[in-house]
Amino acid sequence: MGQSHWVRLFLIMNKIRKRELRQEWKGKGLCIDCGKPAFPGAVRCANCLYRLRISNRAYKRRNRESYMMKDRERRARWIQEGRCGRCGAPLIENETNYCLACLAGRHQPVIKGVA
Repeated sequence: MGQSHWVRLFLIMNKIRKRELRQEWKGKGLCIDCGKPAFPGAVRCANCLYRLRISNRAYKRRNRESYMMKDRERRARWIQEGRCGRCGAPLIENETNYCLACLAGRHQPVIKGVA
């Protein structure tokens, strides 16, 4: 049959309360998942960060082809836009597909939000 009105209402209220609790913990410098003291510079404790990292690695391993395809598309788009094909930095000269830092081996990881 499906969930009753009260079950759906409870689930919605629980979701709202969890969101409020996470914001409260974040404001106090506590882990947003378990409420323990957060790792310096992060919003999660060391244990939750480790657990999340393991989970993310497993997900990426299962979906490797999808990630590789997105990476190829992003790099091709960067080259087409005149940016470095490796890090996305703007190119000074359009003679090459890579910036001077990447050519010199001083490549920095892709900056969040560049893509």
